[in-house]
Amino acid sequence: MAGSGLLNIQNGSMQGIAPEDMHLIGSIDTSEISNITHNINQTIDNQYDLSAVLTPNENYTLPNFITVSLNGKELTSDKYTYNNITGELLIPAKEIRGNIKIIASADKIIPKYKITINPVEGATISTSSNPDEVLEGTDFKITIKADNGYKITSIKVNNVEQELPLQEDVLTLTNISSDINIDITTEKVPETAERNEISTLPEENNNISNSPKTGDTTHITLWAILATISIFGIIYTIKYIKKNVN
Repeated sequence: MAGSGLLNIQNGSMQGIAPEDMHLIGSIDTSEISNITHNINQTIDNQYDLSAVLTPNENYTLPNFITVSLNGKELTSDKYTYNNITGELLIPAKEIRGNIKIIASADKIIPKYKITINPVEGATISTSSNPDEVLEGTDFKITIKADNGYKITSIKVNNVEQELPLQEDVLTLTNISSDINIDITTEKVPETAERNEISTLPEENNNISNSPKTGDTTHITLWAILATISIFGIIYTIKYIKKNVN
């Protein structure tokens, strides 16, 4: 047959005549494009490139890769171009030889929040992860230890007082869903605190007995020395008296 013909492909069936300069019309399946807005026509024509833009829905981001199939067979990525930043999709007319299906699923954006821990003197603070990028729904742990000479007197999370002391010095924030502000208050412990504690003991505990303790032979030795001196003194006195009498 002479002249140009038309090959119409619908649902995998072919109708019409396919001469040397065939003109192909097919359909495009976009049913598996999810969370994405697009401007893809449902009918394609091999006389024209298929050009479209994919736009992610709110709180979603475009996928790094998509799948393009021709008559049920997946095309390699060199047969079309896709930009996951701009969403631009281009399938050259020469590659359009039947029905096309596009599979693309946008990725949900998981919000990130910031945990602000205000600086404080007298405490060493460490965190379980980067406090500037905490994923929604996750837990976050803060280790708070008082430095020598200090004690923790208050911890507030978004102005809500926390119970002290912390278990193992760890403050755990669960199921993060917003930015959080942490305020920590410390107090310097006076150097005389230990002495004051001793002076405030009950009076009977402060009385020190002078009585010798079990095992203490100091007093016995002293008495022995004094007794010896006394005996020698008496002997000397008796001899002196006898000498003078004679």
